Amino acid sequence: YSDGNSDDLKPQRSPSDAASVASHGAKSVASSRASSGKSGGMVTNTICLPITPAKEPGLFILQGGVGKISFASDIELFLRFLYVLDKKIPNELKQNLSAYADSVFKKAFAKYPQSGILMVQYIIFLGFFDEDLPQTFAHIRAIRHRPVALDSKYFAYKVHTRLSSSTHLEDLLIQSQLKSARRHHRNILVQLVQFWKSLCVKNPDIRRLDTISKRIRVQRQGAIKDFQGMLNGSTINPTVFRHWGTFVDTVLLEHEVASRIFIEAKVLEDKYAKANKKKKKRHDDDEDEVEVTGAGMELLYGSGTANAGSLAGSSTIGKLVRNMKIGFGLLVLLLLASALIFYIKTVSIETNVKQLVSAAKVCGKVQQAAAWSEALHLPNVGTRIGMKPTLENVAANLRESHSALTAGDLASSGKHLALFISPSVTATYFYGEEYVLPKMDVANLWDLGFDFVAAVKDVAQEVGSGHGGTAAEKFVIANAHNAAAHAFNHSKYMYVQDAARNMEEQTWEQAILGMLSLISVLLIYLMHSWSFKCVNVEQLIALQLFTQIPKQELAKLLDEAQQQVVEFDKFGESGIEGGDFDQGKDTKKRVGFAVADEADEQGPQGAKPAWDTESDSDTTIDTNEDMAHDNMVISSVAQTSIIVILALQFALSMAAGVLILTIYMDRQAVEQTLGAREEAIGLAQAARDEALYLTRQAQDFSQFGNLHHYENYWTRLNSGYRHKMNNRLMELGATRAEQLKVIESEENSDWMIVTEEVSMALTAKARGIPKSETVEINKFHWDISHEPEFDWANHVDNGLHYSTYERDMALPADEQRLLARSILFDAKFAYYKERVMNPLKEFEAILKKRTQDDTDAVVLLTQLYYELTIIAFLFLSISFIAMLIIQQRTSAIRGLHALRMLNIANALAAILMLVLLGMAVATTASFTNIHEWKEKARTLADEERTQAGYLTDKARFFSQFGDRHGYNDYFHMIHDGEREKTKKELHDMGLSADEEYFADLAANKSDAIILTQEISFVLVISGFQLPWDKFSEVENFPYDFATEPDRDWQLLTFPRRPMWYTSRANDTHQPLEYQKRLARSILFDDKYEYDRKQISDPLDEFARRMDARAQGEIHSLEAEVELIVNLLAVAAVTFMASSIGMVMYLIQKILDFRAQASLDRKLLKLASGNFGNNDRGRSLWAIAGALVLMLSTFTFAVVYLITWAHFSEEIDLASDREWLIIRSLSDAEAFVALAGGANGAARVRLREDVVDILRTRQKLYFGLSAGGDDISDMRLSSEQADIIFGSDRVDSLMEQWVQLCNKLILSNYDSVAEGEPTILAMYEIYDPLIQGMEKSFNVYRTDALSALTNGRILEMIIAVGLSLLILLLYFTIIAPSISHLVDSGEGTQSMLSMIPEDVVNKVPAIAEYLNAAGSEAVEVRAAMMKAEKLLRNILPPSITARLKAGESPIGDLYTNVTLMCTDMVGFTNMSGSLTANELVVLLDSVFCAYDKLAERRNLEKIKTVGDAYIMAGNLLRHPPNVHFLIVEAALETYNVLEEINASPAQTKAGRVLQQRCGLHTGTVVGGVLGHTTLAFDLWGDDVNYASRMESGGIPGKVQISSATYEKVKNWFHVTPHEVEVKGHGLVTAYVVEGHKEFFTSKSK
Repeated sequence: YSDGNSDDLKPQRSPSDAASVASHGAKSVASSRASSGKSGGMVTNTICLPITPAKEPGLFILQGGVGKISFASDIELFLRFLYVLDKKIPNELKQNLSAYADSVFKKAFAKYPQSGILMVQYIIFLGFFDEDLPQTFAHIRAIRHRPVALDSKYFAYKVHTRLSSSTHLEDLLIQSQLKSARRHHRNILVQLVQFWKSLCVKNPDIRRLDTISKRIRVQRQGAIKDFQGMLNGSTINPTVFRHWGTFVDTVLLEHEVASRIFIEAKVLEDKYAKANKKKKKRHDDDEDEVEVTGAGMELLYGSGTANAGSLAGSSTIGKLVRNMKIGFGLLVLLLLASALIFYIKTVSIETNVKQLVSAAKVCGKVQQAAAWSEALHLPNVGTRIGMKPTLENVAANLRESHSALTAGDLASSGKHLALFISPSVTATYFYGEEYVLPKMDVANLWDLGFDFVAAVKDVAQEVGSGHGGTAAEKFVIANAHNAAAHAFNHSKYMYVQDAARNMEEQTWEQAILGMLSLISVLLIYLMHSWSFKCVNVEQLIALQLFTQIPKQELAKLLDEAQQQVVEFDKFGESGIEGGDFDQGKDTKKRVGFAVADEADEQGPQGAKPAWDTESDSDTTIDTNEDMAHDNMVISSVAQTSIIVILALQFALSMAAGVLILTIYMDRQAVEQTLGAREEAIGLAQAARDEALYLTRQAQDFSQFGNLHHYENYWTRLNSGYRHKMNNRLMELGATRAEQLKVIESEENSDWMIVTEEVSMALTAKARGIPKSETVEINKFHWDISHEPEFDWANHVDNGLHYSTYERDMALPADEQRLLARSILFDAKFAYYKERVMNPLKEFEAILKKRTQDDTDAVVLLTQLYYELTIIAFLFLSISFIAMLIIQQRTSAIRGLHALRMLNIANALAAILMLVLLGMAVATTASFTNIHEWKEKARTLADEERTQAGYLTDKARFFSQFGDRHGYNDYFHMIHDGEREKTKKELHDMGLSADEEYFADLAANKSDAIILTQEISFVLVISGFQLPWDKFSEVENFPYDFATEPDRDWQLLTFPRRPMWYTSRANDTHQPLEYQKRLARSILFDDKYEYDRKQISDPLDEFARRMDARAQGEIHSLEAEVELIVNLLAVAAVTFMASSIGMVMYLIQKILDFRAQASLDRKLLKLASGNFGNNDRGRSLWAIAGALVLMLSTFTFAVVYLITWAHFSEEIDLASDREWLIIRSLSDAEAFVALAGGANGAARVRLREDVVDILRTRQKLYFGLSAGGDDISDMRLSSEQADIIFGSDRVDSLMEQWVQLCNKLILSNYDSVAEGEPTILAMYEIYDPLIQGMEKSFNVYRTDALSALTNGRILEMIIAVGLSLLILLLYFTIIAPSISHLVDSGEGTQSMLSMIPEDVVNKVPAIAEYLNAAGSEAVEVRAAMMKAEKLLRNILPPSITARLKAGESPIGDLYTNVTLMCTDMVGFTNMSGSLTANELVVLLDSVFCAYDKLAERRNLEKIKTVGDAYIMAGNLLRHPPNVHFLIVEAALETYNVLEEINASPAQTKAGRVLQQRCGLHTGTVVGGVLGHTTLAFDLWGDDVNYASRMESGGIPGKVQISSATYEKVKNWFHVTPHEVEVKGHGLVTAYVVEGHKEFFTSKSK
């Protein structure tokens, strides 16, 4: 051993004998002592311990590593060895062995935690060798409730008995506690003497009084704690109880309670006296226990007094202190919520990034599939680029990425899911074998993606087979350039929007959390200030109340206190008669009583007593001054009203803030919805105009063969306008029904285009136009047999029909010209034209209804937000006015001009906000009105243009064939008044002067062009020899070109006009063919086109000016809304700050009034400071620190998000750059494949690809709004710059790619072979370019994902770290300050408790104060006691404690539990003859008797169900032989029934109660569920088994299961038999017949 260091005492393996072990150990210790610098040399007092090797190699007993078999005997040997050495070894060695043995036991417990014999051995070690008596008895109490063998519990009991009888252990334990309690008691009496003495002077020192009161409080708390430790056991020593009564009598001043305590102490002493006379040792039997109940225990654990009351407002202080704790907890929760939200959002954004990457792959692979499919049409290209493996790889990658987005880990949701599963994409499918016919349909992106995969696989299989132009190939090529590919790209863009939206939402959420944390800190500060101020004021009020005690009463109190000190000392010297701890034992074991403790009286060593300081004149009290200031008192009603109004203001400000934030976030929702509606309607009108434009250009070309009409036609057709319109409609959320109408129109439009192309081909051939000028139709062939058959029988047939290309191109030129004109005006063309226009009209109607519903919903929701905000500000203004009224009617605060001005300003500001909100509502309505006005004006202008076009079409139709239907339709439009109605409605819309001018100009030109149309009608009627009486409108219509006012201008302006009309007289006498030709010519020539332009141009200018004016007004409204919303946001924040400020101001004033009304003016200075609370400054710094820490967390989150807000956009641009390159390759291949043919559309697409590539490059390298070519201006990282401009040369390769594309755009190839070298050159740089782009893309992706991951980690570290710092601030600074605050409040209560009741009654001010303060505490205490008692009767005590601790739900597994179930036989029939009262009384008598049986045997009642009763044993209580006890209880239930059946009431009624009873032992689950009507219940199969034992039992008998039988078979006679148990089949059960003979012979 060496100075108690157990590490020096270790087993040695090398020596073989004990002597060498001792010598070796001593040398080792000596050397270690020398090396460590300790004094001493060779150790002589060395003892060699016996060491027995364990069963496990390398382990020894003393190290705790022993085998299970030899363990018990080895430990027993060790204990005996220690016991023998107890009196022979030095203390140092004993301490060493004790510590080492304790470590051995702890290791053993870790290995065998349930070993009962080990527990007993440890108790023996602690009690007889270590002499740690408190620990010994603690372990003895613990072993009673452990599931160990009964013999272990018996041995522990014997150890307890021996220790108690030989060493008076309990007396020794109580002795030190009672000594401490008496020391505290005496110090309280001494301090009371000092307190009353300090009050007897003329000018009492308030600070000295406060210091003494604090000392009294500390001493009283110490005494109560000691008494709690001595009185919390099941038995109580009478001496301790008598001292407790003395404390209650002299300190707590509860004289009646003290009297009862003395009586109970006397009863205890008598019992001990009787026990000593009978020579019996006192055990823990129930008969010897005397429980202390009533006021004594209530005072012990309540630590208060009935007459002392509580601090005025102490309940409020307690609530504020609790709320302060909750506030700091809320701060930590806000920090953790910030981190959690940041984590969730960044995970969501990370998912968006991964979705974006997969969507980018889909877009690229779709374009790549199209490019390689297009390469099939280029013989020299397709054989050199590895078609099949590439297409197979494309299909695999496309399927993988698309599957991930649709059904994999990255499956979409929300709007994305709607995009994927809603039919919204216009796709073209191909069917048939010999002729692969297109069929358009509206598909969903989900199916379309997998259709692409299947099609690409089919194309890959077809490579090399010689099959070209298959349905799969056409599907890939067609849909890679239309809405399908655009839809994939749009889904990718939606992921970018999701990431941006998540970023924005995260920023707002962090800002809101920051605002909540700021508000929480302000509230904490408010509660903090209120509590400290309130305690200061109340302490001073209480101290001042003492000064109002008359001097003679103070002298009495001083004398009484001095006398109590003297009596106390006498009491301690002489002891208490009959109060020995152990009668007849050694008197040295008695408890000694405390004497005066100078250290306690003088305070901490070295501290200067508070009364040694010189008294400040301001701290003295002048009792002659008046302390009542009635005008400074605020009534309780006024205080309540102020608090309610302030709370309402704060709540309304918060609600207004949330609403305004919502309005701010959705401030553009109305404008965006209206804009989307306007755009969608514009697209519908443009689609209609598009079809009419193409038709009119084809008709114009057929008349004169002017090439500019031809070029206009093909430029518009190749522009891809229809695809762009479908794409935009898909983005705008067009429904399937809407898109089906567009598709229906497009499918019919295709047949119109076929007819128009036939007409243009015939016109070009008839007029000899070179093929180089009409390359789009040079390879166009037609065959009418391949077209749908038209029903000519029900339509006007003029006999001019095209048939096949060969036949029609062989016709004479005149016939070709006539046929070319005719097929564009005949019934078949009109039929298809109608089938094109009607779906578009229906589409427009459906679209208008849907968008109107969407607009109405958004406008209604926005108006609801505004209305709720108006209500909030309305009530805010009312609350401010109410506050003004309360202030005016409350004299105490009437003079607070600052408060009045603040309320007036807030009320005016709230009224101003109401005005602004009214303006905002009006602005929203103005948005709607302006858009409706704009839409109506556009519709009317479009209607006027449509009417003019309609008249032109009808006039031209009539001029072709002289068909009267055209004439009648024309004049029906002229005479039906629709044109005049349109003009009138247009003029009634409040147009400006310029707008009205252009509207009138268009109307005038429309009237002027009618003149030309009517001249054509005259010539047609004359040329076709039609009867004039059928055409009365123009029968007498005269015209003469010579008399027209602008004749000369026409001749100069249109010198190339083919034909001129002269006069009716002259023209109608010309040849008939001339008249027909002239009639057509004047409707198609330049003059007529000029006149039509004079109608459309003013209408276009009218629309432009109208749009400009409406847009200007909209911008003004947007600025107004922005200003209003910003003002509202500022107002909401201001109102919240104002509410908090007013709360702080008013609370401060209320406390000031409280102080002014109750304190002497000379004490007000103390009240305004930190009187008695020196921790306030540190607390305020801690609160400020917590605020800084909170805001730093939210600031980091916001700054981090803003810093990385661009990464999703960069990924999107990087992916765009790649798939645009691939799309340009596909378009280049299509351009070359159609060399010499209709490749205009491919040229247009290729030109757009180049523009998009350059724009994407600029955005990615230079930012969205930046420009220039300087690398230093680029927003690229060094790694990206190296990829783009360095080793991978992405930028230079892209420049070469663009040059090759431009070369194709500027070229006109006559054959495919001429363009193939350029395509091959593009393929040479394709691989390195795409690889470099993919490398750059991966860098963007990696940076984004790592930024999100690192951000999560940093945010979690910061949040957790700062949370710990805030908790550290709380526990090191705030918590002590709160404890000090609570102690100060309780100190006032302690001070008041020192005033005797008779003195209180003589001082009205004190009595009034105590009565006002104490009533609430008494009521609360009574209610708590009542609730506690009720809860104890309902639930087991352990369950009650867990419920009170907040645990819910409660559930535990209990093993080896025996359940008893009983049920009355025939009780249901019997209850029919009983009244309700009789029924309840009868059952109550039975079940109350059963309850007593359970309680007497320490069993547990579970519940009653109807007439059934369930009892359990060994559940929460564990009495010895519990299974025997519950079977015994089951047998006694029949005795209970016999007694009840023998009662007069039962005998008279002839009723006999019978029951079945069943028992089963097993494992159950017990617990409490729910929040209302709580009950402890059991569940499990063994519960059902016990119920089956009852239901299958014999009336009048007790039936037990096999499991229970094994537990009690040694005690009872049983009869086995078989019983059917549901779920278990036929089982063996036992009927209990009675006790066995040897047991029944024993006494109970």
